[in-house]
Amino acid sequence: LVEQLMVERDGLAALVKDAQREGEEAERALEEERIERIEFGTKAVEGMSALSEELEQAWSAWDEAACANAEIKTAATKESREAEGIQHDLSLRVAKLEEELSEATLRTEVLTKECKGHCEARSNLEGQLHRRESEGKRAVSECEVALCEVSNALVS
Repeated sequence: LVEQLMVERDGLAALVKDAQREGEEAERALEEERIERIEFGTKAVEGMSALSEELEQAWSAWDEAACANAEIKTAATKESREAEGIQHDLSLRVAKLEEELSEATLRTEVLTKECKGHCEARSNLEGQLHRRESEGKRAVSECEVALCEVSNALVS
């Protein structure tokens, strides 16, 4: 019985040693897994922190772009209004110039008619002058002939 108990005790001692060894291995495995999880968690936190910074920078850039876009829209609206004002002013100037052109065209037509009338009158006056000049020359010739006749009559 003592031998049997000693054999059982040795068997139990071997089982306890195996159990202790398995327990130690399990503890080591758990410790390694815990360290891996801590390292993974640390890396995840670092990655999240980096992503958070990138996200913060992205939002900041987006805000800056939105502000710049608003400024561009404001400037474009202002320039558009200025262009509309300039276009309106130009339209008024064009209308005024068209009116002046129309008046100038009418004056030109009137002056053309007057000029045509003056040209006709000049032509008529030149014709009258030519006729009178011819009549004057003829009268001078007649006077010269008469003078010669009178001179001849006086001499004879």
